[in-house]
Amino acid sequence: SSSSSSSSKGTAWYVCGPTVYDSSHLGHARTYVSLDILRRVSLRLHRDGVSSPRPLYVMNITDVDDKIIRRSMEIVSDGDEADPIALARFYEREFWQDLECLHVLPPDVVCRVSEHVEETIVPYIEK
Repeated sequence: SSSSSSSSKGTAWYVCGPTVYDSSHLGHARTYVSLDILRRVSLRLHRDGVSSPRPLYVMNITDVDDKIIRRSMEIVSDGDEADPIALARFYEREFWQDLECLHVLPPDVVCRVSEHVEETIVPYIEK
């Protein structure tokens, strides 16, 4: 009898996260609670042996955007400089706190636009 190695690729589930320039609203909650229900079903199927390997849940956070820059300029005090990244981090933390209050499972991987500008986005634009 011969043995064969089975290397099954899993499912990577990519979800668009928020553009973090303001507080989350009911539409965000509905979206992420609904996705969480589907994710939990998928994880249950994996645990029960129906699917393998475990699905990977990836979410992006848009933390570089015209809306964020504009908002940071609106709320800056006289004499201070706008800090779009600080604003984005503030609202991102608030977003994660909101999801935690709703008992939404955190993603396995979080991708932020700001972490991929130099190596991915700029070269793509330059093509």
